[in-house]
Amino acid sequence: MGRHKGFKMSDEHKRKLSESKKGKTHSEEHRRKISASLKGRKSPYLGKTHSDETRRRMSETHKGKPFSAEHCRKISEAKRKYWQARKNETS
Repeated sequence: MGRHKGFKMSDEHKRKLSESKKGKTHSEEHRRKISASLKGRKSPYLGKTHSDETRRRMSETHKGKPFSAEHCRKISEAKRKYWQARKNETS
């Protein structure tokens, strides 16, 4: 719905649109076309780098940001696996 950018739809209008789309599926041909159009896409930032100023600002933004307990656990597991693999390489 790109052409409605900036336009605020009422809840009733959203509901009507939702109801009108329910149960409809794309044809196999259309699915293939969608699939083909999405294949091979690269990141728009690929090949570019952040400037030193931008890197500094991003660094400052993230400093002091606390990690959740879940995130800390995942970091710990990843480090444990890394060092175990390094240990096995040298043995």
